[in-house]
Amino acid sequence: MVKVRVSAGLGYLDAEWNITVLNVGREPVIWDSWPLNNTEVPSGARVVFKANATEPDGEPLTFIWRLSDGTLLWTQTGTNSSTFSKRLAPGLHIVVLDVEDGQGGVARQYIYVKVGQPDNPPFDLPWAWIGGVAAAITLIAATASFWRRNGR
Repeated sequence: MVKVRVSAGLGYLDAEWNITVLNVGREPVIWDSWPLNNTEVPSGARVVFKANATEPDGEPLTFIWRLSDGTLLWTQTGTNSSTFSKRLAPGLHIVVLDVEDGQGGVARQYIYVKVGQPDNPPFDLPWAWIGGVAAAITLIAATASFWRRNGR
């Protein structure tokens, strides 16, 4: 309700109006997101993605997580938060988070994530196996030496 009084000396005039705001179409707001921008993770690790958002008009939100090439990672509707985890291929990824209110309002955030290259040693021999072979060779040499000394 808006009221106004206009006065010109002793007389005055009062007026009042009832105003109803139906929908001003405000956009969603992303409060926080994870991972932080420029996060680095090792190859093969699961990356946890999280975001919290609000919609000032109270409309339900849809979280849409994509890679910059358009690959869909996750969609979640009807809440003010979204959480999931995913393994990403080695390299630099630009993750695009869109939070939509279903009325044309969109909040967008970009998150840069770098996934390391897998470790590739020149040859992949397990150290326990190498140690076992060395122990077996030492035992054979000691046994042969024993038999030689005893004339057998």
